Amino acid sequence: MPMFELEYTAGRRMMTEVYRKITIGPRPVTTAVIAGMFIMVFLFANWMGIWKEISGMFFFMLTLEVVLFFLPNLVAWSSLRGARKKNGGQIPVTRVSLGEDDVQLFEGMTHITVPYGEICRVVKLKHSYVLMLGKRNGLLLDPHGFTKGNLEECKIFLQTKCPQLRIP
Repeated sequence: MPMFELEYTAGRRMMTEVYRKITIGPRPVTTAVIAGMFIMVFLFANWMGIWKEISGMFFFMLTLEVVLFFLPNLVAWSSLRGARKKNGGQIPVTRVSLGEDDVQLFEGMTHITVPYGEICRVVKLKHSYVLMLGKRNGLLLDPHGFTKGNLEECKIFLQTKCPQLRIP
């Protein structure tokens, strides 16, 4: 018998945020390094007066930065399009049950069972929470999707099941 249940449909905004912040988004160090190189090339080209000769590299670096910025949006759109294709034109409803021993996720034809011991951290995003199962994988929870229980009680429950976690 589940202690908490959630039911929600993951939208583009929620998925983009997950991809941008957790899975494939541009990492701050990567973005800073590319931006630093971009500025150095720009200053070097102006200082040496070789703007015309180096403009190809400048354009390539600018394109790389733009692709890194918009890649999470593209992946979210592609993921939702794939989900629609598999489920007859509809985005499937996600059902999450937090039971006594594990977390179960049902989404369309997918069923995942995760013991509480595999949850390594909890990430709070603007529109959702993610129970992280590793560095880049996790279970998405919509804080407004509770059909049994509520968010505050769920946080307390998760803290008792996983005392090593810091839950925001």
